[in-house]
Amino acid sequence: RAPSGHLAWCHAVLARAHYRVDEFPDAVREAELAVRTAGALPDADRFAHAAAADALVTTAGCEAYSGRPQQARARLATARSLA
Repeated sequence: RAPSGHLAWCHAVLARAHYRVDEFPDAVREAELAVRTAGALPDADRFAHAAAADALVTTAGCEAYSGRPQQARARLATARSLA
């Protein structure tokens, strides 16, 4: 599929859904797809970058749950810069 803000948000929402049911590998996979999709779009597409920020927050939760708080904080910092 062609990258779009809507596609980025679809992946971000799926990432959060997987996270909520403790499916962390799937959450990370979908979050990475959201970030990659958003990254393929122009910087002016704030909708897509908000999706990437949301996906990074989900990934940070997975990192924290997996005992990697430093990586979680780094992901949150990146998310903050995109939001």
